[in-house]
Amino acid sequence: MTRGRIAIISPDGRLVTSVEFNGDMYYKDGHGEEVFSGLDDIESEEEFIDFVTEFNREHFGYTDRELWYCCENECFDLRHDYYDNWFSD
Repeated sequence: MTRGRIAIISPDGRLVTSVEFNGDMYYKDGHGEEVFSGLDDIESEEEFIDFVTEFNREHFGYTDRELWYCCENECFDLRHDYYDNWFSD
């Protein structure tokens, strides 16, 4: 099982990321190819939010959490406070 988030940098430079999806987020034979293909057409935060919402509906059905959020600029620097901003195991 592979967890993963879907993220973009918006046209105004903000990092927008999905909730962590838990399962089958690897590229080959998982959801990864669909995610990368879907991101090809994303040109705005609104389109990203729509994509994440539909992706969740089709594959995970999460109803108990926010599906996306905008990160503060400090999240870009992964050298500091990594585990406060991102999860990794």
